[in-house]
Amino acid sequence: MHISDEELILLHLDGDINAFPKLAERHQNAIFRFALSLCKSRQDAQDISQNTFVNVYLSLPKSKTHLSFKPWLFTICANLCKNLFRKKKSINFTELEHINNEGEALSIVNTIPDTKEDAQSTLYKKELQEVVKKAIETLPDKYKVIITMRYFDDFSLKEISKILEIPVNTVKTQIKRAKTNLEHHLKHIL
Repeated sequence: MHISDEELILLHLDGDINAFPKLAERHQNAIFRFALSLCKSRQDAQDISQNTFVNVYLSLPKSKTHLSFKPWLFTICANLCKNLFRKKKSINFTELEHINNEGEALSIVNTIPDTKEDAQSTLYKKELQEVVKKAIETLPDKYKVIITMRYFDDFSLKEISKILEIPVNTVKTQIKRAKTNLEHHLKHIL
């Protein structure tokens, strides 16, 4: 039986000591990927991921955001990244806010049937996924952030807009630009 995030939060608030670790475990990989896409340093991403969950743990008793936990979680992570950038003064976060999207490339991977595949088609799918990942890596950092949020973490356009504090239309524009970027890159490879 799957327990929702909201149910785990309520269990945690009722004193269940196992609830918060389950909640953190459920989201730790996505938060790490998101932090890494913003920071570019594994160590910074690990620190920010850990601090994100510490902040969540400390804030849950007084928070009213239980119904929209995942966007709230990613907002905390994004804010910690912004603070790190300000501290290091090496990256301007507004540059990251003009985000582009890689949806087209990911949809290419997703069009490969998931039926019983033989070894050759499985190998082909893995190779194609690697090509798409490499294409994503060629995108400017600001585009990788939105791609990660939209297609790896399944955020809606509105949620991305709220987390990154940019208009929804900017998110849409950046997604379109990223798709164009990826299509151009993948045409030369495929």
